Amino acid sequence: DPLDLSCGISPDGKRLLVDGINAAYLYDVDTGELLHTFEETERFVDRYVNPTGFWGSLARSAEDWMGAVTDRFKRGTYVQTRFADNGAKVITHCSGQVIRVWDTDSGELLHTIHTGLPEKRNNRGEIRNEIVFSPGNGFALCYNMEGYGTASLWSLSDSALQRQYQFSGQENSW
Repeated sequence: DPLDLSCGISPDGKRLLVDGINAAYLYDVDTGELLHTFEETERFVDRYVNPTGFWGSLARSAEDWMGAVTDRFKRGTYVQTRFADNGAKVITHCSGQVIRVWDTDSGELLHTIHTGLPEKRNNRGEIRNEIVFSPGNGFALCYNMEGYGTASLWSLSDSALQRQYQFSGQENSW
């Protein structure tokens, strides 16, 4: 289930990082104090929609079209998190569309990466944009599992695009 919240503990065991809707949260493990809120301000088309029948499909198409024009028809987004650089940075990512790198101590936003992947649905009504992180979380590979758009490899230390790939349009089974 894409809305199951998860959390992680920093490598030094002092901080707890929790996923959330429209934001992620960093807590002090010993005191329970909320240290920082990492807010996601952008909105994205709902990744999983199960319309029923002709009218459900038509409604989903209308919402997707209106979502291209205004954020009003886009829902809040699930923010996923992880630590990087031995706990010195927090990475948040949403809907395969945006990655943000934050300073753990100050909560300051360091970098933003817009993946450029399309909000395009497959024949099951799913948007299957994915982000895979390298061991240590120094790089992120962003791609669509249906082969829509261009896959890209990003450095998370400076938000530099390293390389782009054109994956085939055939559906992957992973």
